[in-house]
Amino acid sequence: MTNQPHDEQPQEQPKRHHKPKDRGHGEGSVFMRKGGDRNKPWVAQIPLGRGKKQTVGYYATKQEAVVAKNKALQDIEQLQRVKNSRQTLGEYLEYWLEHVHRLSVRLSTYVQNRALLKLHLIPALGNVPLQKLTARDVQQLYSKLQERLSAGRVKNLHVLLHKALKHAMEDNLVRENVCDRVTLPRMETDERPVLTQAQARLLVQAAKETRLETLLTVVVTTGMRHGELRALRWQDVDLDKKEIHVRYSSGWVPGYGNVQSEPKTKKGRRTIALHPFVVEALRSHRTEQLEQRLKAGAAWQDHDLVFPGRTGNYFNRPTLYKNFHKILAKAGLPRIRLHDLRHSAATILLAMGVNIRVVQEILGHSSISITLGIYGHVLPGMQEEAMQKWDNVLGE
Repeated sequence: MTNQPHDEQPQEQPKRHHKPKDRGHGEGSVFMRKGGDRNKPWVAQIPLGRGKKQTVGYYATKQEAVVAKNKALQDIEQLQRVKNSRQTLGEYLEYWLEHVHRLSVRLSTYVQNRALLKLHLIPALGNVPLQKLTARDVQQLYSKLQERLSAGRVKNLHVLLHKALKHAMEDNLVRENVCDRVTLPRMETDERPVLTQAQARLLVQAAKETRLETLLTVVVTTGMRHGELRALRWQDVDLDKKEIHVRYSSGWVPGYGNVQSEPKTKKGRRTIALHPFVVEALRSHRTEQLEQRLKAGAAWQDHDLVFPGRTGNYFNRPTLYKNFHKILAKAGLPRIRLHDLRHSAATILLAMGVNIRVVQEILGHSSISITLGIYGHVLPGMQEEAMQKWDNVLGE
């Protein structure tokens, strides 16, 4: 047997490399894995109970992994809290409105939808336990609401409730969306009042030398929406190229004031060509606006708006409608909404033979089916005219 020197120290055992973790009791963990995707080396895990764990995902940085882990824990906590409580429909709708719906829609839409639910649905069904809500509950509510609301209003309420319950299904809070088994009130097709080409001419003539002359000229020829007119800035108008760039929309939101946002769809963000007489009207309007600005002096608020109020701020909607109705009466025309001029512009363009796809682009509809659905009734007479043209080709 070989004797070992007494001064020789025992060899050190190799150190075990533990995974660096960022965790607390029941709070999940974040660590760097060996091997795998080098671009995403960080792992986020959360506990499932009984020693089991679930991997949330793989991330490029530790911070991303921590954020993902915390988000997953919050989601589980929220889900568990709901499952362990007797949450009512009203409580769930409050959560859905604030933490789900609000993130996916414009502020004005959120405010309108919140008011709709709080006014018509939550008072009636808010105290019903979410998991005990039935299609019969919803059906009876719609039947009562139809006595005082339009079918379209009831449908809007139904769409909101359906979205909320769909999200509840995805969170495993309910087994079915009871709205799928509800019958909606029959929708009545309302005839949209529109102006003919001759009536549009009378309107513009009656508006001469008023503050709305140029605004009405633009609406009748382009069909721009009310909110798009409010948000239109001079930097979005190219008088040399004879075109308007629609980039924003503005509206009054209760509790927030004037709120400006981008169009709902990509098609809404568009360029509209202008007729030379509209360009001349805008040039004159700009000159008058500069004179008005000088008169206002320090009171003028410069927002670069094409159609502002008397001091440069967003124009007041009630005042606009009051002046608009005065002009309609002066022209001997029926009382209509400003938005009906948008429909008038579309029907006039179609009656003039403009291709419906071009009309779709001018109006900013997201699809041709929307344009056809709204203005398809204008096309039958145009089809007869088109068939008559065959006389020049095949007729005797």
